Amino acid sequence: MSATRMLHVFTYDISNDKLRAKVSKQLESNAVRVQESVFEAQLTTTVANRIFDSLVRMVMPGDSIRMYALDRSVLEHCRVHGGAPVCESAGFHLL
Repeated sequence: MSATRMLHVFTYDISNDKLRAKVSKQLESNAVRVQESVFEAQLTTTVANRIFDSLVRMVMPGDSIRMYALDRSVLEHCRVHGGAPVCESAGFHLL
């Protein structure tokens, strides 16, 4: 897998409060919350896939986890109004 970092956007729709809090906590340790259930992080594909797979193992049938990977060519067209700016660098380290 590539060591190139891309912006990864994680979103979820989880009905159970405890499970939603657990998923949120996992994402907060790896990414920046930009909306209630939307997180962004500059990650390698390997790390992003590891996070996504761990989230998928946590959720129940009917829940939704999504991950979008955006490279530099797409980021040039992103726009933000209000809230946090598009995540520039991760600033996080996975141990």
